[in-house]
Amino acid sequence: MLDRIDRSSVAPAHAQVLDRLRELALHLPWDQSPVIPGEPALMERFGVSRGTLRRATSALVREGLLVAERGRGTFVSRPHQVRLRMREVVEHIALPDSRWHTDVTRFVPDFKGSGEAVEALAQTEEYSRSGTIFVTPDNSLRGLIASALGQARTVLVPTYGLRRGIVRLDGAAIDPTQRAFAATLDGLERFGRRVELDELASTKIDLIVTGAVAVSRDGRHFGSADAYFEIEWGILRALGAVDHDTPVVCVCHDSQVVELRHDWEDGSVSVDAIVTPTAVVRANGPLHRPAGVNWDTVTTEQLTTLAYLNSLRDREAAKEYPGG
Repeated sequence: MLDRIDRSSVAPAHAQVLDRLRELALHLPWDQSPVIPGEPALMERFGVSRGTLRRATSALVREGLLVAERGRGTFVSRPHQVRLRMREVVEHIALPDSRWHTDVTRFVPDFKGSGEAVEALAQTEEYSRSGTIFVTPDNSLRGLIASALGQARTVLVPTYGLRRGIVRLDGAAIDPTQRAFAATLDGLERFGRRVELDELASTKIDLIVTGAVAVSRDGRHFGSADAYFEIEWGILRALGAVDHDTPVVCVCHDSQVVELRHDWEDGSVSVDAIVTPTAVVRANGPLHRPAGVNWDTVTTEQLTTLAYLNSLRDREAAKEYPGG
């Protein structure tokens, strides 16, 4: 059997199994169940002991590609699988970032044709009706931010990693020669101002625009591994700045639109439309819009480093225990 490890190899047995397991997980068809075979089948397939198999499996769980659930088995993380499989696709269309190159596990890169996609978005009904827009700080959306500022729109943009919160940019107040710079991560904090929770709570956002590593035709959005978009949505939804029906549009390259249907994760946010350089695609799946932050997925590090989260958690606790 080709899957069995090579006992004559200098590579340790667990390292060989890890490579085989990774290949198995990455190439599992998207239209199949994400569960991988049980331990007995894999031990037989690779010709290794339970201890060797578990060592390799644990490494992939830490990496994020596999998810182990007691009593249910071990599953492939679809978002992680999609990001890793999209690496090769993105390499051909991405414009490298000075810091992250084209590593789609760290950020959403700009792509060839993003200007045409932004122009197509400007023709949509969702955009024409919007006055206040929330735009994720993806490289591919800098042109959109600059264009919206030129139309005197109000644009809300998260700072890098949401560490310093969300910044408000008022197009009418920014010199036309500075709009392109204001649309960058460095520029938005120079020309904008941080929005506090109370102001966010009294703001009505008309449209959300996000980039993506990949997006499925049923509206499933795949961003970077840090899942900032899901956290940002949760904050805005909890404060009432958006509701279940607020339009969410994804701007990406045609090759980033994938045929994939699977169960929705609790924290994922669906998009209404997908805008590419050549088409506007209406998502054909159900709207999946969490009612707030999924606190079960928020890490201790995020609580201590991401602006708003601690304050929002205190607010929600005060509402739950008003007499505390």
